[in-house]
Amino acid sequence: MVTLISILLVLLILFAFVMESGWPITFKSLAALHKEHPSLFLLDLLPLFVSALLHPMHFIMNKAIREYEDRVKASQELLERNTEFARVLSEGENPEPYEEMLETDLGKALKMIQLNIKANRRKEREQSWIAEGKDMVSKVLREQQDLGELAYEILRILNEYIQSVQGAFYLYDEETKILTNISTYAYNRAKFLDQQFRIGEGLVGQCAYEMDYIYRTEIPADYVTLSSGILGDQKPECILLVPLLTNDKLQAVIEFAFLKERIPKLTIQFMLELGEIIARTLLNLKMNLRTQHLLEESRKMTEELQKNEELLQDQARDMITTQKELKSANIRLEGKIEEARHANERLHLMLEHASEIISIYNGEGHLTYVSPSVINIFGYTVEEMIAGKDRERMGKSDATRLAKTFEMLKETPGGLESLEYSFIRKNGERIRLRTTVRNMLHDTAINGFLLNTTDITESIRMEKEQRLKTRMQA
Repeated sequence: MVTLISILLVLLILFAFVMESGWPITFKSLAALHKEHPSLFLLDLLPLFVSALLHPMHFIMNKAIREYEDRVKASQELLERNTEFARVLSEGENPEPYEEMLETDLGKALKMIQLNIKANRRKEREQSWIAEGKDMVSKVLREQQDLGELAYEILRILNEYIQSVQGAFYLYDEETKILTNISTYAYNRAKFLDQQFRIGEGLVGQCAYEMDYIYRTEIPADYVTLSSGILGDQKPECILLVPLLTNDKLQAVIEFAFLKERIPKLTIQFMLELGEIIARTLLNLKMNLRTQHLLEESRKMTEELQKNEELLQDQARDMITTQKELKSANIRLEGKIEEARHANERLHLMLEHASEIISIYNGEGHLTYVSPSVINIFGYTVEEMIAGKDRERMGKSDATRLAKTFEMLKETPGGLESLEYSFIRKNGERIRLRTTVRNMLHDTAINGFLLNTTDITESIRMEKEQRLKTRMQA
């Protein structure tokens, strides 16, 4: 376009020169004009110079425009890809990021959002996995009442769920302080059942002593090997032992072995959360079994008494000459039984409404008996006190003094000590107590430390008031 304009401009200039000279506008006049003025040949070359000058500039401008259009198109495509990535991400899918994505702030932000969503989804999956495992085990805990079958079902389900290859269940006996293997899974069951460990003995005893889980990837040389037709005899790569605790009291230890070198932290977290649930069920089941055992003993004693009564009746029928005496004896015996029953009732009422608490601690310092009057004085039931409220509501220093008193009195049968300390009632009120401790370990009826505890809060208050009154009078 510029070249055409320059050609027209040159022609107009030439025509102007011709008209100024008075010549007609013809090719001859133009030729004559060029002869008179040779410099006009340079004017004729002007369109060529303009074309030669403007052509590279035109090429550069077109190239810059094309590059700009390419960049705009690339930005538009990148924006569309980011938009599509965000749409797919919002629909719950997990699109694969592309390299150009991180070249823009929007792409970096979308990548960060994707990472956050993936982390949240992973956390949700982990929580769902833990909840599903708890539900499976809780169902077994509700259905099984036999300790051995309960332990085996727990091992069977957990071995499959956490992908272990062996499991063992060690039940803790508080009286003997011994852990006994009551069930195994994928072991030679006959060989390892009834295997026992004391506290601190072996990995099982160490787990019980520390009351914390043990995770080992370095397996001891004497650890049991896996035996199968495919694997032959092979040691596990790692083992996990978890204590089953409720209210900081050990109920059992559960052990698992794995063929893989490492197990996820999620598996350990799951076992720790599940351990408390299993421990509570074990505690309740132990108490039920203990109650059933006592009921069974009571039934046997009743049957024995019935048999004795029948024998006495048979003998009474055979002893016609002494029938009246036997009847009289029976009447007296019944009267004594009734009297004993009333005496027991009176004793229970007296203990329930007594102004002091009578309690018995065994040689290990554990509460084994507390009188019903504890309900009126402390507000706690007998079961709550035996379950641990006796030490929990005392100060640490007071609990330590009580334990030292037990240790000191062990050396003195029949010895007597007295101490005062604070106690927090169930309603939160702090009271002062005076306790007399007597060593009755030698007495088979008590077999422990006999404690008589009195609330002296009011007495202390009155003494303070009396002292204050005396000072004021003085």
